[in-house]
Amino acid sequence: MHTEDLVDELVENSRSLGIRTHMLEEAESYLSRSREQLRSAQRWSKAAPSREALNSLRDEKAVIRQRLKVETANVRTLRKDVSRLEKAIKDLEEKTRRVVERSRDY
Repeated sequence: MHTEDLVDELVENSRSLGIRTHMLEEAESYLSRSREQLRSAQRWSKAAPSREALNSLRDEKAVIRQRLKVETANVRTLRKDVSRLEKAIKDLEEKTRRVVERSRDY
């Protein structure tokens, strides 16, 4: 029964790792797109034809910068989650291996 519990936990952690890894990839992609939007807004602001356009671009850049802060924090959290799950899976694999080896000895 102990082996089954370890395997169940290993499967659940593996599933969670797959989900978190996908979320991390999506968040990193979104972060990359936002950075590109900021670079684009910065290029446009240098060539802004009027004060109104310049103010509008400044506001847009401020919104993008704020979104980047949030997205960066999200990516950082997801990376920690993925790392924690990878470690948990590695530990469970080792525990499972030891339990299986012990059961063979009996």
